[in-house]
Amino acid sequence: MRITTTMLIFFIGHFTLAQNVGIGTTEPAEKLSVGNTSQFRINESGNIIRINDVPVSFPATQGGNRRVLTNDGSGNLTWVDPLPSGAVLFSRFENDASLLNAGYSMRSKLETYNTKTYYGENTGTWLQLSVGANAPLVRYGHSAVWTGTEMIIWGGTNVASPYPVTTEFLSLFKYNPSTNVWTKISSFNGTPPTTTRTGHTAVWTGSEMIVWGGRTYNSGSVSNHNGGFKYNPSTNTWTPFTGGGSHPGARFNHSAVWTGSRMIIWGGSSATGSSYAPATDVWSDIAGGPAFESNVAAVWTGTEMILWGNTTKAKYNP
Repeated sequence: MRITTTMLIFFIGHFTLAQNVGIGTTEPAEKLSVGNTSQFRINESGNIIRINDVPVSFPATQGGNRRVLTNDGSGNLTWVDPLPSGAVLFSRFENDASLLNAGYSMRSKLETYNTKTYYGENTGTWLQLSVGANAPLVRYGHSAVWTGTEMIIWGGTNVASPYPVTTEFLSLFKYNPSTNVWTKISSFNGTPPTTTRTGHTAVWTGSEMIVWGGRTYNSGSVSNHNGGFKYNPSTNTWTPFTGGGSHPGARFNHSAVWTGSRMIIWGGSSATGSSYAPATDVWSDIAGGPAFESNVAAVWTGTEMILWGNTTKAKYNP
């Protein structure tokens, strides 16, 4: 008679790694060197409890799709959503702070965020604001202006609604940081936009928000715009405009600034620039300029427009 003995060996302790480790793929092109002194200590359940003699505590369950591990500084690891990046809009808040509203991050798919954050320049701190009732849905490609008392956002789109001709994206949202209250406006006077836009620009004239350009996504097609709308919050009125003179061509993802009397637009999907005077409803060409690029940041200094981003670094003095 043959007697078979099965032996189970449990290992409790630690071992040292001295090799290159591939991270993220089964056959990585590059490997990370962990050195010859890296140590991992495991318990009887096979869980890592110490790394380089530092105690760590991993989550009991696997994280959701695209979530990342974060350490609280004491070795406690938890799954969290990644921070947003890219196409984030700022609006000026008084003289010492900025408001940041929404944004997106590109990975294997598009993700949008509904982040409202306040940054106080005097204190150097970020404060998360309450989303609250009537806050807009997550979105990207929208515009934002600061009126002196409120931030106004309009337009954009999101992942759930790639072709969103809906009241949500045609609505206008105001945020008052003094009261921390959002106001949603869906009913307007005048002639409001009937199609949503992304990649448009908006400037504040002191009494009106001017929205111009951008792109509308339709089911199976897209269309770029060479016209715009003016919104007057005191009368809650939208007014469409095209303007005379040297009218610029349709474009999206361009740059725009307000000089105090004119709106200057440049670049985007066209290598041209123009300025628009609301007082006369007339466009004027801007000669020269750098090669066109999209999503270039622009600011007005009081005398010049400064463009920066991608490979563009330029100033324009009108």
